[in-house]
Amino acid sequence: MTDADVIDLEPGQVYSVDLDLSDVRWHVESGGVVGEIGLFIRRQRFRITYRAPELSFIDHLEAKGRVWAGYLSSSAFTALWRID
Repeated sequence: MTDADVIDLEPGQVYSVDLDLSDVRWHVESGGVVGEIGLFIRRQRFRITYRAPELSFIDHLEAKGRVWAGYLSSSAFTALWRID
């Protein structure tokens, strides 16, 4: 991680990313089978949670004092639709 990776947001600003849960990096294993989470649990609710990096991971950064150290969860969703 470098200082260029730190994203500064002003109050009211929004930063969003698109996650393609069909991408192999997001696949899960269930019963020895690997695939998209929607193949296994269609109605289970999920949230994606941002967690700040460990302090030891950012200690070398000049921007380390600007990295928020909390958690932030997404709206709930299932493999089929968004809930809230």
